Amino acid sequence: MSTSIPPITEHFQYPPPETCIFCNKGPGVSKEHIVAYGLGGNHWIAKASCSDCAARTGAIEGDVLKGEFEAVRPLLGIQSRTKHRDAPTHLPVWIEKNGRRFKKKLPLKDYPMRLHFPVFERAGYLLDRPKLEANSIYTDSFNGRFCSISIGPSAEDVLRKYKGNAIQWKKRYRPSAFAKMIAKFAYTQAAAQGLLTTIQSPSPLVPSMLGLDKFIGHWVGSSKEPFLTIPDELHVVKVITDLEQRLLIGEVQLFCNYGMPRYEVVLGELKS
Repeated sequence: MSTSIPPITEHFQYPPPETCIFCNKGPGVSKEHIVAYGLGGNHWIAKASCSDCAARTGAIEGDVLKGEFEAVRPLLGIQSRTKHRDAPTHLPVWIEKNGRRFKKKLPLKDYPMRLHFPVFERAGYLLDRPKLEANSIYTDSFNGRFCSISIGPSAEDVLRKYKGNAIQWKKRYRPSAFAKMIAKFAYTQAAAQGLLTTIQSPSPLVPSMLGLDKFIGHWVGSSKEPFLTIPDELHVVKVITDLEQRLLIGEVQLFCNYGMPRYEVVLGELKS
């Protein structure tokens, strides 16, 4: 059984909860976007997080948005509170020409941009793995498979323009931070729909999601379902009540208009 929601890019406010949706220790003071505003998300819960939890969720999203997504967002025209004034205008590449290798900063329009999405195993919980073993694939030296969006010119186009023989570029990727961000999107959607009341509380996901432990791989993984391309949507976040497994599960697909990976988030066990 699943609950459908309006498109995530349309402005929509959910009512405020009585306490912080993450720690339940006090009233919320900050609104929480389901998907980060900087990724085009315009659904939010009013007064959903206390100041401490808001700082943690903001740091998680900021780590990704200022990393692998930073230069892509202005190229894709995704909304920004600063109108992308703080985004880089040039990025470095290393071009080899006539046996010599040199560094050159290219304007974004000339940069062979690649946005990578990690393809994980399924969540360790769903594979009956110990927490530590499940978490081993989420290190920042992740050497697994990626799916990528190619934005801007190809490497071959750049080499032709700058008369080079080979090109290299580097970008920082933080799969562990990405997994926490995915978890936050799913958890916040469940809170918005009032579905956290259906699981045994508190959700075991929260400490990992907020970076209080290192077991995020136990709760977040790639879906076994095939990737979907949904042309009219940017992102999709669903919450599924899995009666067979007795679980509340979030499903997140970012940039689904490009057919990017689908991720599963174990939110908790259903009450009896």
